[in-house]
Amino acid sequence: MILTPLQPLMGELCWDVEYDRQLGLWLKFGKPVLKLDELKPQTVYLPQDQTIEVPARYLQVKGVWELHCCVADWKVTLAGVVTARSSSSWRQVRRGTWPLEGQRLVKAEVDDRTGATVFTFDLGAELSLRRRRGFEPDDHLWILFGPDDRLFEVRPDGTCRSGHKSDDTYHWDDERPIREFGQQTS
Repeated sequence: MILTPLQPLMGELCWDVEYDRQLGLWLKFGKPVLKLDELKPQTVYLPQDQTIEVPARYLQVKGVWELHCCVADWKVTLAGVVTARSSSSWRQVRRGTWPLEGQRLVKAEVDDRTGATVFTFDLGAELSLRRRRGFEPDDHLWILFGPDDRLFEVRPDGTCRSGHKSDDTYHWDDERPIREFGQQTS
């Protein structure tokens, strides 16, 4: 099944693939956008366990679209060979996800019962995600962050949610079975 919210990503370049053992895998798509948060307080840590709050500007280079692979088992394959998995060492993940950089997303198929997803890229790489054993009902396999702080989430129980983000809080407007967000593939 192809999900309608993923259509704008087709043909977009993947860049700045990042991985953190606690936060998961992040992929950026589309043109870089400079995001500036004016004067957010920042804690500065001083010697002898002292801290002070100072004003700071927080500057980020974001993608028009950002895909966050969260509570999922995932693997990257290239030419039929697994180059990295969610269980790989940090070093192997960095090496094994690097081939995604600069590839265009050409296909994304989602299983409407489990949310398992395969993202296919133009130079042959694939990113496959599936739910982890013992998943919780409110877990998400992946979240797509889009323009205007729009959100789209695929969950391991066969549902999707769409919504928006404001003030670092997610607001979900719509939750439905995956099949209602997409179209069948042949």
